[in-house]
Amino acid sequence: MGTHRLTRARTLQRLAVTAAALLGIAAVAWSGLFGAAAPGPSAEQETTTATADHSHGAADPPAASPSPGGAKPAAAGPSPGGAQPVQRTSDPWALQPGATERILAAGMPILTDEGTGEHYHAHLDVYLDGKAITVPAWIGFTDGAPGQLAGVSPAHTHDATGIIHIESEKPGQRYLLTQVLQEWGVLAGAGSIGGHPAGEWTVYVNGVQQAAPVGQVVLRGWDEIALTHGDTPSPLPSSYAFPPNL
Repeated sequence: MGTHRLTRARTLQRLAVTAAALLGIAAVAWSGLFGAAAPGPSAEQETTTATADHSHGAADPPAASPSPGGAKPAAAGPSPGGAQPVQRTSDPWALQPGATERILAAGMPILTDEGTGEHYHAHLDVYLDGKAITVPAWIGFTDGAPGQLAGVSPAHTHDATGIIHIESEKPGQRYLLTQVLQEWGVLAGAGSIGGHPAGEWTVYVNGVQQAAPVGQVVLRGWDEIALTHGDTPSPLPSSYAFPPNL
């Protein structure tokens, strides 16, 4: 009787161990089939997803590619019809604000674009006691923001080379040197140029001294005009090498 009970107990123990093992296997299988969470994204995937979400609907502009040879892209300059804003300075030869009033006082119209009826160029050099004075850019342009279209006189400058652009709406118009000087702001009435009496200035056109006063010098195509006060520069320019496209 005792031996039979012992055998039965051992059998039950074995069954219990077997059942426990089967339950463990079943739990692992169930977990693998239904309970396991999907593997989480890696750090790289999270970064990519965040970047994609950020750029969706509001992408940042692409970075500019370097230009050939590693040079930096050139900054955009003002458009031909857009003068830089002018700041008032104490330099008597600097271009000052108030261009609109000066253009009208010179008897010039203010055009909304450069005229196409007639187009030619002259060159102006100014010398004070033998030293060159820079002829500034944007003479004849009304004050405007960079790159914006501004009003323009038929006689004007685009840069500081001294080239005067004559771009008139109608052919056959006559423009004077003093009109450009008045647009520049260095002609005070008819009495002085750059703070010096007008009668003390001498004008040379293509190297030839002019007998007529400054106020009667007419702008003509491809003339070299030298306006001098005091010592005559040496050498005195008698021509100007205009760019091929002018």
